[in-house]
Amino acid sequence: MNETTAGAQTLRRGLAVLSLIGANPDGLRISEIAATTGLNRSAVGRILSALEAEGYVLRRNGVAVIGYEATRLAVHARAALIATARPFLEDLASAVNATAALSVGIGDEVECVESVEPPGSLIHVAYCPGLRHPRDRGASGRAATASLPGDPTDAESARIRRVGFAASSGELQSGAYGVAAPVYGTPMGASLAVIGLDDSVMSAATTGPLVEAAEALTRVLADRAADAAP
Repeated sequence: MNETTAGAQTLRRGLAVLSLIGANPDGLRISEIAATTGLNRSAVGRILSALEAEGYVLRRNGVAVIGYEATRLAVHARAALIATARPFLEDLASAVNATAALSVGIGDEVECVESVEPPGSLIHVAYCPGLRHPRDRGASGRAATASLPGDPTDAESARIRRVGFAASSGELQSGAYGVAAPVYGTPMGASLAVIGLDDSVMSAATTGPLVEAAEALTRVLADRAADAAP
């Protein structure tokens, strides 16, 4: 293995460890990281030491948690994602005359990070940024899970990928209906959703524009990732 290949492998391992810790807000011990990644404990220890030295990881009583530098990068990444998604949300809300929202995965939950209410509508559902709920509840949570990198690990995610969207009724709020489509290309998963007051949001007149918007946003994210690649 030449020096370049070895360096790339070390970087991939470091990023894998960092992503794993980021997906576990309560932190992980070396033994847990080793068991999940397949790396030996010595390799994990060296990776953690390097990440800790740069501020990407903190260790408290033997538990590794996300550090300030990783949090700072996450804030910037979220802001960039919101800015990119905003025009799609605005067009979608206007096209279907219902609230449109962007949600991202955070551990076992998803959080609404941006929403746009339909222009000119007197009555609509409010879906406020900051709202969190479990991944397995609501269309936005299940669609975000389906967008996670790699092959789906559950039947529901596979179904959502196949049909293009998830649907829910009254799971988060009685009387509210939602549909959500996966947005691919984010490490923790993301989704675009439309939330309405009746089941008309589940019709093709809504799900069609929704899926198209999610696919268009996915393409933009993929293009930007390709441009940023060395």
